[in-house]
Amino acid sequence: MTNRSKYLKPVLSLTSIAVATTSFANGYDWAAVVPLIKTVNASQQGTTATGTLSKTPQPSELPKAASQPAPAPISDAFAIKWPQAAQTPGVSQVQPGQPGSDPSSRWWPHPLNSPPFPLADWISESQQPIGETWDVGDGPLQKSLLGTQWDKQRVRLYGWLDFGYTASTSKHNNFPLSYDTIPNAPVLDQEVIRIERMPDTVQTDHQDWGFRVTQVFGIDYRFLAGDGYFFDQLQKHNDKYGYDLPEFYGLMYYPKLAPMGAVVQVGRYISPADIECQLSPQNYLYSHSLMYTVDPYTYTGANIQQQWSKTWSTMIGFDAGNDKAWWEKSAELNFEILVGWHSPDNKDDVWFGPDQIGNGHFSWGHDSEQIWTTTWGHKFNERWHMQNEMYYMWSYDAELGGTEVDGPAQTFAGGGGPGPIIPGMSHANGYTTYLMYQSDKWSYWTFRTDWLGDPEGWRTGVPNNMYSLTLGYDHWLSPTTTFRPEFRYEWADKNNIYDNGTRRTQMELAADIIFHF
Repeated sequence: MTNRSKYLKPVLSLTSIAVATTSFANGYDWAAVVPLIKTVNASQQGTTATGTLSKTPQPSELPKAASQPAPAPISDAFAIKWPQAAQTPGVSQVQPGQPGSDPSSRWWPHPLNSPPFPLADWISESQQPIGETWDVGDGPLQKSLLGTQWDKQRVRLYGWLDFGYTASTSKHNNFPLSYDTIPNAPVLDQEVIRIERMPDTVQTDHQDWGFRVTQVFGIDYRFLAGDGYFFDQLQKHNDKYGYDLPEFYGLMYYPKLAPMGAVVQVGRYISPADIECQLSPQNYLYSHSLMYTVDPYTYTGANIQQQWSKTWSTMIGFDAGNDKAWWEKSAELNFEILVGWHSPDNKDDVWFGPDQIGNGHFSWGHDSEQIWTTTWGHKFNERWHMQNEMYYMWSYDAELGGTEVDGPAQTFAGGGGPGPIIPGMSHANGYTTYLMYQSDKWSYWTFRTDWLGDPEGWRTGVPNNMYSLTLGYDHWLSPTTTFRPEFRYEWADKNNIYDNGTRRTQMELAADIIFHF
């Protein structure tokens, strides 16, 4: 068995900060809020699809309504003045600071409205399109602690809290539903602090650099954990709550390495390309698709994203394998070769190719997932759009249920040691479709269909075809608060898998609330 990193479970004391921050949301002029939320929210992404993220605008950044009293001195640190001629939310009507809004932007107009959607660009982008502004601007946490000290360097500090509850027909465990695996109990999904500097990819006359470090604490850590990164929390202890660093990487922008520029990424990053992400604010729904539950989460390696034109992009890289650090015995060289196509009107966006190609042999108790993936986003009109993803995964001589968790068996999340070896090749197939309807400036509906084929039980521990149907609603309660209720029904066609293998069907009524600061 491989050596594991030391057990670590730091406690992040962010709750009081978030509560104080959200109190500023009351009393702001929502007519002025619309373009500003677009400004801050849509400009932020990380990687993947998978790996991207939108940061919500902060109420402290909003102009006060005329009838409001003067703010207390501390709120002066939050004040930002924006132009009076604010534009109405729309695909291309965005304010300074949002990708593509700079007059010198070299990318297409945005296809989506954000808010209410998580991003203004297609989520299937591994990173943001080269040629538009990546900087998210400063928020209330940064301004209250540091004022404008970091503004000139474009260094940003922000985060969020995500709490959820899932009422379920299962009593002990919702798996393979994710990430809300614990039924009928309130949970802290994610408590996140992030610090970053994004390179300026709009200009073409000089190189620029960036970095990102993202810390996460909550029950979602088990879907971020990687061999070599605080892995004992999961692998040896099977803890309910844990800590992880799913993102710590450097970026270097080279304007001349491709016709529209290139960005090199080195470190640990969220695996591309997906239409879902581990980080809560980037997702259309609270829950994830079945196929997303069991695919790669993070890579440690390097890649280069090259923009050959406004129609074609590529991402080529290498890494230590899914969810592994290079210094672990389970590490093995893998490659990714992804191609992106973007329609001239930006109403269609496609990424396809091998996301992991290596020897594919399960080793030292850890998966070596090999995967070919395709994502496609399409916009029908100003209110309707969809996102689709499919993949084929395989491995050799894998354990039943995948990467082993040697810690004590828990009713909420498996454990109990390795499963038996499945001789030869194991494989899995997945497909999901998201259909979105924007009902007003602050809300949208999502209908998701989902299928996961796991004929050998390699990914879930039980041979099955599994399906789910989900209807969800996303609403901005305030400029810093998002509420996402949903109803979901799922079933397996062969064997019991839900509630620790006692049921073939499951229903959930769930919701989460995200506080951004």
